[in-house]
Amino acid sequence: MSFTAKLIQSRPSTSVEFFSPTSELIARMDELKVEGKIISYDLNQISSDNLIKTMQITYDTADSHTTIINESVFINSANSRANHCAVNGISFSVETE
Repeated sequence: MSFTAKLIQSRPSTSVEFFSPTSELIARMDELKVEGKIISYDLNQISSDNLIKTMQITYDTADSHTTIINESVFINSANSRANHCAVNGISFSVETE
């Protein structure tokens, strides 16, 4: 059964840039999509007021999600995101099904 994870960022104003994943992470996600472990992803869902950005990834299973988020490229991205958000006053949450 598929498993969806959402990263929701809320920025204080439009003058602050949202965190965005690196090309290395996107390339790895594309590889995982070809392998069938990621079904789909959308990294640029922006609210009408431009203050909330949602990134959503749907995995083939919850087990795939657990394995994938423990890969170094995903860990590095999570650390970079935490740092970027802390420095720029962005709050974020990760929601899973």
